[in-house]
Amino acid sequence: MSFSAQKITTGLVAKGTSSNTGVSGKAQVGNQSLTTGENENDAVRSYPLVDVVGSFKVTSAAISNVATLTVSSGAVAQTTGSPVIDGSGVDFQGDARATSTKIMGIRVRTPATNTGTVALAGSSSGLLPAVTLQADSEILLKLPAAGIAHTTATQSYTFSAASDQVFVEYLAKV
Repeated sequence: MSFSAQKITTGLVAKGTSSNTGVSGKAQVGNQSLTTGENENDAVRSYPLVDVVGSFKVTSAAISNVATLTVSSGAVAQTTGSPVIDGSGVDFQGDARATSTKIMGIRVRTPATNTGTVALAGSSSGLLPAVTLQADSEILLKLPAAGIAHTTATQSYTFSAASDQVFVEYLAKV
């Protein structure tokens, strides 16, 4: 499959009207997603080399369930317990995906309905970060447009509550 608009858009913005003495008018803090280009200050980064786009969902069946993503194949395995995995090893269309050699970006998010946390642990020399997400949270890893090689990268998802979910989307290159 070929893609025509593969990109990651980021931004953190707060807008308001100042109520401090000596300051008037509206103020904005942060960066809106209005710029384009290929440097670290840009809110939008294009990824012309992407040829793998995938996503999956994991639902914990019990406390302490763990699922692990193997980045190169997109396969998600039950590591501990019996979490329910939807979308393992397939692209966004549900077709078996090719083995990738580079990752361009990964987004991990939790819904507001989660009652516990989801702990992420990455391998491969810190390529994928370790972080714990609360309900209604997300983390986005925006990598260089050329991607980062990842022959053995994995990311695990450890649930602190039953029936919680994690959603993952990624961009990669074969």
